[in-house]
Amino acid sequence: MYQAFINNPNELREYLVTLQDEKFRSFHAKLVKSEKDIILGIPIPKLRAIAKELVKYDCEKILTFPAVTFEEKAIKGFIIGYSKYSMVKTISCLRDFVSQINNWAICDTTVSSLVIFKTHQAEGREFIAECLATDSEFIVRYGLVLLLSHYMNNDYIDDIIDVCAHVKSEDYYINMALAWLISVCFVYYPQKAYPLFAGKLDKFVHNKSISKIRESYRVIQDDKDKVFLLRIK
Repeated sequence: MYQAFINNPNELREYLVTLQDEKFRSFHAKLVKSEKDIILGIPIPKLRAIAKELVKYDCEKILTFPAVTFEEKAIKGFIIGYSKYSMVKTISCLRDFVSQINNWAICDTTVSSLVIFKTHQAEGREFIAECLATDSEFIVRYGLVLLLSHYMNNDYIDDIIDVCAHVKSEDYYINMALAWLISVCFVYYPQKAYPLFAGKLDKFVHNKSISKIRESYRVIQDDKDKVFLLRIK
C-alpha cells in the first residue's frame, strides 16, 4: 500500500482522508491556530508511523509533492528525519521544508525526529544559524527548537545562552520558543541561565521564561521562588 503513494500524491492524500477524526481535528485546529493549513485531524503518532513505513521505500519524491494538508507537511518533516540521509542531504531537504512551515506545530513536532543533529552538531549549528538569520517567524522558531531539542549539552550551552540574549523579535511564536528554550536552559544549567534575567531579555520573554520555569516539575521550589522575584512588573 505505502509503495503506491511514492509516485502519486493524490493517493497519499486520499488515504489520509480516510484516517481523519473530526473530534481530534476540532481539538487540534484550536491548538494549531493556523488559517493557512487544512487540518484533517490525524494524531501525530499515526503520522510518524506512516512516515516510518514510507522511508522503507525510495520515498524522496514525496518531498517534492505540494503539501495541501497539515498532515502531508508533517509527514514530509518526519521523512527527512527518519531517512538515512547524509547530513549534507538532510540540510538540503530542510532548507526547502522550513520554507513551507507556517505554524508552530509542524515546527515543534518534526524537529524531534532529526536525531542526526546530535551526531553532526557543527554542521547542524551552521544550518541553525541560517534559520536564526531569516525574518521568517517559523523558520527562526525552527532554529530555536533545534537548539532546545539537540544541543542542550556542555559543548553548546554557552552558545545557546548567547542566542537567547541576542535574538530579538516582535513575533509571538519566536518569543514563546525563546521562553521555552530559556526555561530548559534553567533546568539543566541554572547558574548559566540566571544572568539572562539581568536585563538581557525583552519584558515578554523575561516574564514568560519565569512562568515556564515555575511550571516545570524539574525545577526545585527554592529556585522557582527565586526567579519569581525577578519578574518585571
